[in-house]
Amino acid sequence: GIRKGKNRKSEPDEDFDNVTTISKASINPYHLLGISTSAGAMEIYDSYKRKRREFHPSSERGSEKAFRDVDNAYRRLKAELRRKEARMEQMRL
Repeated sequence: GIRKGKNRKSEPDEDFDNVTTISKASINPYHLLGISTSAGAMEIYDSYKRKRREFHPSSERGSEKAFRDVDNAYRRLKAELRRKEARMEQMRL
């Protein structure tokens, strides 16, 4: 990602550089999506949609790797939420 403006040099955007260099093994999905670990399902989904648009390969800041990283982070968090819900349901029984 490049920041552009009148009489401004192009500067790489720090967040984009971090996203593109993260490997699958070391991804922190909360950090990648820019949310806290206490985020609820709607906050996770909203952030996912925002980041997905931001890093889509056809956007200015986009890249295929960053786009895949965002998708993988969301899938991991969604699976984690489902496991938590299943544990809560078992506790009620």
